[in-house]
Amino acid sequence: MTRILIIEPDMVLARLYQTALETSGHEVSRVSNAQEALFAIEKSRPDTVILEIDMPNHNGLEFLYEFSSYSDWATINIIVHSALRPSLFDRMKVSWQHLGVSEYLYKPETSLAALQQVVA
Repeated sequence: MTRILIIEPDMVLARLYQTALETSGHEVSRVSNAQEALFAIEKSRPDTVILEIDMPNHNGLEFLYEFSSYSDWATINIIVHSALRPSLFDRMKVSWQHLGVSEYLYKPETSLAALQQVVA
């Protein structure tokens, strides 16, 4: 069983993802913003974080830069699951691997089954 933290500002989607992943046998918690996520990671140390980049205030990219500064969190798997196309970040030369991201999933093209498969 994998412990998963979902960082998703849309609570309807967060509940949907949580239900699907719990059905697959995972232990899932969810938060709606990056600040809550940092506290949750410190408290419960999940195995995997599923992150929406497009968040108000402290966005997902800022979260990733802060997250990657904690060396003891290096073993936590990060999956970006975002409504923003990954090509939007090409101009900024974002290095997803450098930020600890193992997968970048574009929400409109990712089914729940595909999300479950990536986490498995």
